[in-house]
Amino acid sequence: MRESVAAGADLTLFSGDKLLGGPQAGIVVGRADLIAGLRKNPLARTFRPGKLTLAGLEATLRLYRDPAAIVRRIPSYRLLARSPQELKEAAEALGRQIAEALPQVPVVTEPDHSEAGGGSLPTRPFPTWVVVVRPATAPAEAIADGLRRRDLPIICRIREGALVFDARTLEADDADQIPGALAEVIRETQ
Repeated sequence: MRESVAAGADLTLFSGDKLLGGPQAGIVVGRADLIAGLRKNPLARTFRPGKLTLAGLEATLRLYRDPAAIVRRIPSYRLLARSPQELKEAAEALGRQIAEALPQVPVVTEPDHSEAGGGSLPTRPFPTWVVVVRPATAPAEAIADGLRRRDLPIICRIREGALVFDARTLEADDADQIPGALAEVIRETQ
């Protein structure tokens, strides 16, 4: 957003949630005269944020005064800020846990890339490490579907018939859930 305004955009629109990390809201920044014109439009009343949204945005924006606070308090930034070494270690630990839970299934850890999202950072790859699981007893699509349908859904990618778990997208507690859930879903889909 800052880059768009600096590059000369008269108005820039962006989301208050997603990468900003605040409440769901549409935000407009830019030239004061154009924003004043938007406020005069009769539709502006239907888009006026409530007090809770404004309080949430204020609290979120205060975090941006301290970059360390952003990483601690906003999950998307915490995950994006993880170092390659931290990601490698997390992937290797998850790979070992999955291999122990499923000794007959090939499990590999390897470098890869993640994307933060189509709207916020389209096409910007982030280096990551992944765990690739290639079960032979059921299609990867069926296993991925079973993982998504659990009480605590587990989301993975499918690549060339294999399940791909991205270490960048997992908090420590999340990773602990995967081996047992994966073993259970594979048993159910056989």
